[in-house]
Amino acid sequence: MNKKRMFTIIYCSLIVLAGSHINADKLQIESNDKEEWHYPQIAKIKITGGNVVMFQDRNKYVCPANANTNQEGKFTGIKKVLHEDIDGDGENEYILGFQGEGLHVARMENGKITDIDCQPHSAYGLVLICRKEDDKLNVKAIIELKGYYYEDVLVDDIDKDGIKDVVIISGAGPRQYGIKIISYKNGDYKHLYNNIDHKNLEQSYEINEKGLAQIKIAMRSFKEGKQRNALYKLLTWDGEKFGNPRFIIER
Repeated sequence: MNKKRMFTIIYCSLIVLAGSHINADKLQIESNDKEEWHYPQIAKIKITGGNVVMFQDRNKYVCPANANTNQEGKFTGIKKVLHEDIDGDGENEYILGFQGEGLHVARMENGKITDIDCQPHSAYGLVLICRKEDDKLNVKAIIELKGYYYEDVLVDDIDKDGIKDVVIISGAGPRQYGIKIISYKNGDYKHLYNNIDHKNLEQSYEINEKGLAQIKIAMRSFKEGKQRNALYKLLTWDGEKFGNPRFIIER
């Protein structure tokens, strides 16, 4: 992978809040004459015929509105749709797990893209939090996954405040590297946990025997004689943060 591709695939992790719907007629592609990789903006999302339909550049993605498990099949598109109240106002939001592809610019003239070609290895994951208005889904927040693939999204009341939080898992190939946990606090979405790339160590989310949320981080593996063991660090929700680290060995 060349430096240009690496620069744009691995971009910084952030939450982008979108206050209004992006009109399909005003679709823009982020472009820069010095870079060859570009990522299209989401143009329009609507619900029709029991499906969530997303328009993005030349692509149209369709997913059942009740797809509360990851949809198998195509690599890109809407992979999962959750319908949950995550801000405590009594109205359910739509939470979309999305796998997209970047655009390889085949030709640019005078700073304008004249030809594009999708490249599957420039994949990126997003989770979108939307509010339904008529037949449209207006995007309220976009959680970017730093160039990693989308793996899964689920909801759980981690901080026990009566409002469900959003757990986002990202990966690279078969491994789960990153976890973000988003909670609605004081009118905005905040991170309870934000570790999208734990130095290439695998992470997983689980509930322990006491009913508390827990992050399990694979530190390293080692051998004792012919037995291969794995060392894990556990971070448990303590009421304010994921802390109280302890280490376990699994054989």
